[in-house]
Amino acid sequence: AWWTNPICLQILNKYKGYVIINFANEALGSGAWSWLGGNSTQFINSYKTIISNLRAANITQPIMIDAPDCGGNDAALIAMSNNLQSHDPLHNIIFSTHAYWPMPNGSPINLNARVTALYNATQPFILGEVANTSDCTDAIAIDSLLKYATQKNIGWLAWSWDRDNCASRQLTTNGLYNSLTTYGAKIINNTGYGLQSKSVKIIPPMQVTPLHLQQQFWATCTVTNNGVQLNWQPIENVINYEVQFSVDGVQFSSINNTKATSAILPLIIDASYFKIIANMPNNIKYTSNTIYTKVNLTSAFKIWPNPCTDLLYLTNNTLPVAVYNMYGKVIAIIKANDKSCSTINWGEGVYYLVSGNMAYKIIKQ
Repeated sequence: AWWTNPICLQILNKYKGYVIINFANEALGSGAWSWLGGNSTQFINSYKTIISNLRAANITQPIMIDAPDCGGNDAALIAMSNNLQSHDPLHNIIFSTHAYWPMPNGSPINLNARVTALYNATQPFILGEVANTSDCTDAIAIDSLLKYATQKNIGWLAWSWDRDNCASRQLTTNGLYNSLTTYGAKIINNTGYGLQSKSVKIIPPMQVTPLHLQQQFWATCTVTNNGVQLNWQPIENVINYEVQFSVDGVQFSSINNTKATSAILPLIIDASYFKIIANMPNNIKYTSNTIYTKVNLTSAFKIWPNPCTDLLYLTNNTLPVAVYNMYGKVIAIIKANDKSCSTINWGEGVYYLVSGNMAYKIIKQ
């Protein structure tokens, strides 16, 4: 209930562009996991409940899930990750393993194998905690670990800035940048993996400063009586913005091109995904975050004839109707209350008409 109390929700909403929710750091730690006998059922069910409760509270930020065994059992989390990701209606889960893997088993060869396994996983993984030692009595091959992570483009977070019970594991001695320890200087300044040379700053939502060399920009949406209001950051020297739409968050279709930094789109189906592509000179493209909307729409529209040849007739289409080809691309949007639609330019084949909570499969001859 802490995450979903009104004060917490207000803060999460205010800073949503900055926040990843790590619901319970190292939940079901080594003792609980051992007590479960390595059985993943309780781990999965516990996190499914967490995911459902957060999404029901309209918390849309990424949720980070740590591996069992105090975050260290990367193999177990890889095995469970598809199940957990598919449970999230936003498919917005980040999986984290805490790389306290000391030598000798944490030898450079073994570290490379474990990082490669994370890279080959079908879900997004990061090293949610890395350090130079696990408990001040052993050593972790931090240079090798972060070299391999950098090579595989796997993000990482270093433990700990200060106030740790192991002084040699602190990045600073007193919490100030000018007091970096040897370990801290390595994390910040190492030319092969350090934050100074490898980190990329992403501008948070709706900050009006134009982007120059960023690879992602931010968009937001509001559902109004007129449809879905999209707004996004302006980008310097942009040619135009391409608004894309999807019903599953995977297959997107272009539905609008504009030079404005906003668009109003009709409400077509109950759940929709949107993103913006900024087309830049020299064929460079920047991509916004993916936006998910869910509203309660009902529709009882009818179509005929089916199969059709040159013309399609509609009734009760009080909402716009999206027409998809068999590859999932939107080829047309029929306006609300239009009673007919020409299909002359449609190729022969199967099409899907979607509006609100209704969908029809038709054949064009």
